[in-house]
Amino acid sequence: MDPIDEYAVQQLKEYDGKKLVSVTKEGLKIDETEEELKKLEELKASYEPLCRLIKDILSDKVEKVGGCCHSLAALSSFLAYS
Repeated sequence: MDPIDEYAVQQLKEYDGKKLVSVTKEGLKIDETEEELKKLEELKASYEPLCRLIKDILSDKVEKVGGCCHSLAALSSFLAYS
């Protein structure tokens, strides 16, 4: 993420009728329908083996490894809707 992106999100509160929020902040909450939540849970489950491998490989190199499956599932979901 470029510094200008973070600045733009802080200044622009809404775009095309949609509220903009910074994804760099911890504890991000996104309003989702029941169908979207179900799909996200399915994606998280499908990424679980990969996330476990990433955590095993990186656990002694980084202080905190968390949110891997949720992040991958959210990215996958976002790309599917793009």
